[in-house]
Parts: sequence; C-alpha cells; structure tokens
Amino acid sequence: MNRAFTPSDEEVAKARRIVEAFTEAEAAGSSATQLDGQFIDYPIMYAARRVVETARAIAARRTP
Repeated sequence: MNRAFTPSDEEVAKARRIVEAFTEAEAAGSSATQLDGQFIDYPIMYAARRVVETARAIAARRTP
C-alpha cells in the first residue's frame, strides 16, 4: 500500500465534514460557507471530495 497517498483518519473525517457543510450551504443557495473558522468554497470542497473518494477507493481495495 502507498501510505504516502493514503489520507489519515483525521483528514478523512475533516473532508467529510467539509463536504457535508458545503452541501448544506449549496442547498440553501450559497456557493460558500465557513467551517471551524475556515472559508469553504468550491475548490476546497472539490479537494475534500477527492480525499473522501481516495479513502473510499483504498478501503474498497482492502476488502476482499
């Protein structure tokens, strides 16, 4: 496994929170929001989504 490319549990948890917060903001008609004092817009959300998708793909490869 390439540990250098595997996001940590903390990174995945934060990424999930970012995606969730942004999804809620977008549903309310906003293209940006804040989470824990951090400005979240599309580029941040896309990066967070990639972290979640990477973690999901790695987990799927580990499961026989």
